[in-house]
This record gives sequence, structure tokens and C-alpha cells, in this order.
Amino acid sequence: MIAREEDRPVVAATRARQGTLTRWIVARGVAQAVLKSHLHIETAGIVAEIGQDADGVPLREGTFVHGPKPDGQLGQMLLRLDDREARARMAQAAAERQRAERRVEVAQAALDQARQEHTRTTALASRGIVSHKAAETADTLLRTAEAELETARAEVDLAAAQFRQAGIVLEKMVLCAPFDGRLSLINVRVGDYVEGAVAGSQASREKTAAAILVNEEVLEIALNVPWPDAKNLAPGQDVLASDNSEAIWETATEGIDHPDVVTGQIWSVSPSIGLGSRAVQVKVRIRGGTVRDGMLTTVWIAAAQVLNTTILPHSALVHSGDKPFIFTLIPGGSVVEKRQVQVGISNHTHVAIRSGVEDDELVIIAGQHLLNDGMAVQLAGDHSSATGNSTSTASIAGEDNRPGPERRQ
Repeated sequence: MIAREEDRPVVAATRARQGTLTRWIVARGVAQAVLKSHLHIETAGIVAEIGQDADGVPLREGTFVHGPKPDGQLGQMLLRLDDREARARMAQAAAERQRAERRVEVAQAALDQARQEHTRTTALASRGIVSHKAAETADTLLRTAEAELETARAEVDLAAAQFRQAGIVLEKMVLCAPFDGRLSLINVRVGDYVEGAVAGSQASREKTAAAILVNEEVLEIALNVPWPDAKNLAPGQDVLASDNSEAIWETATEGIDHPDVVTGQIWSVSPSIGLGSRAVQVKVRIRGGTVRDGMLTTVWIAAAQVLNTTILPHSALVHSGDKPFIFTLIPGGSVVEKRQVQVGISNHTHVAIRSGVEDDELVIIAGQHLLNDGMAVQLAGDHSSATGNSTSTASIAGEDNRPGPERRQ
């Protein structure tokens, strides 16, 4: 007996389609600028000057500063300590070097004279005109002049070293930008006494740094990914990153470009599993976008991908034991057929079908619990005849439940 149309189970369906399926791993981490420096002045002293921008305004948080130039010119000056005493020591060292160089000149002249006298006396002694004692005296004077010249040269080297040392101390009293970037923090003011560089934790470095400079051109995000998900990850795999969960969902799931979502790649995968987290540290790097240094960021990692495969939503699958099945609508009718399928990779919304369904076939995605093989059905919104010769576009149900993938902290 053929069931009346109004007695048939109402089901929803979608068409199997060909496409690309990406399996995503989702995790969250804090973005950190790859070029980020906690700047400390290397010596203790009193801050005498804070640098200025191109308009003559004192540097402040958000100011862009320039790093070293290709020609060797130092980066922009950020702050300078009171260097009057250091400059005085440098001037004294310069004066001492000049005096030492003058002593070298005197010693060199004395040596030249001693050599001439030694040559003349040696020649006269060989002819018996002067005594051998006179020749020995001339030889002694020559050796003494040579020793005095060596001593004078050593004094020049010492004075030059002291001058260089004074210059290094003077350089350490100026803090310059090591690269192009923006100041995210300035911790000192004119008149403050600073202790110089100190070692410590990340938190203490934030407090003790004279300034923090950030270049956000490249950002790195460290993620803790469970080993089952991380074991097939490798540097170079593509990622999406954003602080906007809705935007990254639309980009990853629906292919919608969004200005809040940036692309990047895996930078490194740790070979070890963390003892505390029992997860693998995966670092990704991104460029540009709205992600900022220190921002908690959601990252979607493209862990696997298949091209030109048949794709169905998860809701299309029913299971009998460990075997997946689908119900398809027989073309030209309203009767369903139950088929076993072979599945491939899946993501949070869809699964790849290796075999068991053809492209563009109608597959039931809701109401399968009411069905048996060969049962007549009616599609939700379908007002066609019992033979089901036509199916309106409205009868092809879509998915809008958007089950979110599990996030890894």
C-alpha cells in the first residue's frame, strides 16, 4: 500500500557537491611581536634628555622611531643620561694620548740619533780610530733608545685604550632605537635616576625597562596543541588568525574575506610534549591585519586538505555500528535509498565522501531517524506531486547551526 503524501515523513535535503575540504585545528594564544625589545640603558645615571620626534615633541607611547641606517648611522636617540663627567674623562684620556704620542716622537728622534752615532762609532772602532769601549757605549745607548721608544709606544696604546673605554662609557649613556618601530612604553622622565640593565622575568622587565619598542610587521603566536592534533603539523602550513571569532569563522567556513582576519604559516613545531600542559607548542607567524602585540588571538590551522572531493554536512551521516550510511533521494521520485559510504577527512561542519554518493545527488540531512530503505518521503517546503517530479530550490535545506570547533588554550 502506497502511503498518502500527507503521511510521508518530512525530511530536509541538500545536494552533494564537489569542492575543497580543509580540516581545521583551532587554538588560542597571545600574539607577540617578533621584533620587540625591552630597552635598558647600560649604565647607571640621571636622565638628562628624552628624545624628540620630527616635530620636536618629546617621545611618548605610540611615537614611531627609526632604527640604524645602512650607512652605519645609529638609530634615533631615545634618551640620554647626564654625561658631563664621562665627557671630562674622555677629554682627559684624549689629552693623555696626545702627550704619549709626543713622547713617541721624542723617543723616535733620540733613536735615530743613537743609530747614527752607533754606525759612526762602530766604523771608527773597526779602523782603530776610537776605542772598543766607545763602541760599546754607543751600542748601549742605541739599545736604551730602542727600549725607550717601545715604552713610549706602549704608553700610546694604553692611552688609546683608555680613550676608547671613555668613548664606550659615553656611548652607554645614550639609548638609541635598535630597529624601526613604535614605542609601546616609556618608563622614565628627565631627572629620574636609572640603575642600568637588570635581569628578570617578563613581568619585571616590563616594569624596569626604560622603554619598550615594538615592530608589529611580523607577529608570533605560541599555541598549545594536543598531541593527536599536532603530530601531523609542520612548518609552512597555512593558518588564519583574528581576535574576531565571527570573522574568522566566516573566512574559514564560508570563504568570506574579512579585514579582521590575517593569514600566516606555522613557524615551528616543538618535538616535545609539555610536562604541564601535555600539549605540543606550535608557533605561528602572521603579518599585518588588526592583530596587535599582546592580543589574545584565535588561530585556525589548516591541518589537512583534499581537493575536488564530494562534500556533505555531518548531519547527512547515520551510523549502524561503526559503518556510516546516507539516505539519498532517488532521481525523479520521492523514494529514499540507504547507502553505505566511505568517508575521508572532516572538519567542524562537513565530511569528505570517498565513495557511495555522486555529485549533485540529493542527500537527506534531517529526519533520517524516521526512514527505512525504499520509503517514500516529502521534502520540507516541497509542494510537488506524489511522484516528486520537481524539487524547488526552497526545499533544499541548508545548515545554519554552526557547531563551533573545540578551542585549545
